[in-house]
Amino acid sequence: MKFQLLLFSALTILAFSSCGKDETTDNASKIIGTWSITSVSCVDGTTSTTFFGTTTTYPFTATGKDYNYTTTFGEAPGLKYSTKGTYIGVSTAIVNGQKVVQDQPINETIEGTYKVDGNILKSTNGTTQNTDGEIVKLTDDILELKVLVNSKSESGGVLLEAKGTYYFTYKKI
Repeated sequence: MKFQLLLFSALTILAFSSCGKDETTDNASKIIGTWSITSVSCVDGTTSTTFFGTTTTYPFTATGKDYNYTTTFGEAPGLKYSTKGTYIGVSTAIVNGQKVVQDQPINETIEGTYKVDGNILKSTNGTTQNTDGEIVKLTDDILELKVLVNSKSESGGVLLEAKGTYYFTYKKI
């Protein structure tokens, strides 16, 4: 009986001592600072256009280039963030058997609030543009986010929809 009690005590101590830091606290403190984007990618994108009841869907991939884009995450209280800068989004699709490559300049300034919940980064900018991103990697100097995009817009009777899993990599500056 004493051996079982000793074994149980040893296992209990081992279990509690092997628990790491609270991931939420660790991620929340590590993310504070200014980060410069170093890469953007999407390998599973689809874009759909619906016009007069007919929908056409094309797969696409996306990357980026010419990065001059930063995101700053502030400390509590408030947990404010801001993004600013430019980069070129490059999408590649096969449309009717033809490879189509399109450069799209990204130039934006966004401000809002954020919250880290475990490995989820939740952000809002005061509009309907709320974004949840999965923190795939977070070290003292690297941040990798995975964001599921599902956007819809309508213009002139044409419904446009884009879906994909985007990966963003940042380096702390």
